[in-house]
Amino acid sequence: MNESPYVAIAANINKMAWRAPRSKSGEGFSEAFLEYLQLLYTPQEATIARHLNVITDIFSTTIKPASFMTATQIAKVSGQPLVEVNKALKQMSDKNVVVDMRKIIKASKATWPIRTVVVLWKAYKGEGLKETARVLAEFFTSTLESVRRYGIKSGMEFISMKLYAFPHISLLKNLQNFHDRISPEVLKGAELYKKFFIEDKYYKFYETGAKGTPLYRTIPVSKTLAPEQKILDTEEAHEIIDAAASATLVPCPCRERTEKLGIRECRERNPIGSCIMLGFMGQAMEGMGLGRQVTKKQAKDYLDGMMEMGLVAATENSEENTSRVICLCCECCCSEVRGRTRWDNPTAVAPSNFLPKSNKEICAFCGKCANRCLFHAITVDKDNKRWKLKPELCIGCGICAIGCKQSAVKLHRVERHKPFKTPQDLYRHIDMENR
Repeated sequence: MNESPYVAIAANINKMAWRAPRSKSGEGFSEAFLEYLQLLYTPQEATIARHLNVITDIFSTTIKPASFMTATQIAKVSGQPLVEVNKALKQMSDKNVVVDMRKIIKASKATWPIRTVVVLWKAYKGEGLKETARVLAEFFTSTLESVRRYGIKSGMEFISMKLYAFPHISLLKNLQNFHDRISPEVLKGAELYKKFFIEDKYYKFYETGAKGTPLYRTIPVSKTLAPEQKILDTEEAHEIIDAAASATLVPCPCRERTEKLGIRECRERNPIGSCIMLGFMGQAMEGMGLGRQVTKKQAKDYLDGMMEMGLVAATENSEENTSRVICLCCECCCSEVRGRTRWDNPTAVAPSNFLPKSNKEICAFCGKCANRCLFHAITVDKDNKRWKLKPELCIGCGICAIGCKQSAVKLHRVERHKPFKTPQDLYRHIDMENR
């Protein structure tokens, strides 16, 4: 009996560090997730998509040309006629259910064959000359290998950037909610998400490794710190934005999903808003029509405004990365923060290396800081003028400090967490935990 193409797709996703959503029993893949895949891919598309290589490093600053395939390659490994493969790839590209390299780099106005070099240079101009040279060298090596194995036509497709890969699970699970359009299919997808992500507890693998290593970490802004407190550039939200090549606002899929389902608890307090995607990843989202590029100042101003509203800033749990996402999280919708606020995953989102303290000389004991804390880490006794912190619950986001009109609450450095050096270090560690 032939394997279902949807099961084959799930098996490919399972090669990622995050793994694919499993059933509650752990035996086999989540039925809800397999049904969700059927919303994204027609049966014909699935027979093609199952053969695509998966992109494993969603936050990587590097492209791995070998991860991408040409239509000629796909036709040969799938046994499908090239004309049918091209038709299916076009349909899937239009729906963003495959990664189409030409869409990612479409902003380039250079002409072929110079186009290949120029677009890769533009994509990596913020990553350094050495890294750009490495990517270009690997790209041309992969082109030659494509010619050797699949013929000159495949090599020409490689050079002209007609390249495809299977999207990362983080894009796939959120794909229907990077926009505000509602349809029966979108609503069904949102309901299936609730089943495979929450009921089948996929969130545990999406937020942390099997042993609790968090994939995200908290990042405060410098204005929440007490005077003379040291903060590293990789720890502070504004510095992270400044270090990136570009910034892109992408609609928050978490609040968008709960809004569509009519269950968004923070509707009266927070807008749906956007995530801030930086560098190559943001450029890729813009190329797919899922984001809008802004200046770095606009990105920082936007972040400050959302934190003023009470949203927590978090990014992936590594240091050396200029292609990343900054999520602005609420306690009721976010697929990362809810591990701490709603689900049984207390190590989701690593804390920053800061804890708040209140200056009792100027504290009004109004309780606003306690009300703003998403994690119930602060208690204020107004009658007896006591301010207390539960450090084990605090993630050091600074939301309490931002909301203090007296500036009585400020963050102080307390070493609690060491991020991984690179995204690849993080992925390897998570991959080992999840084996």
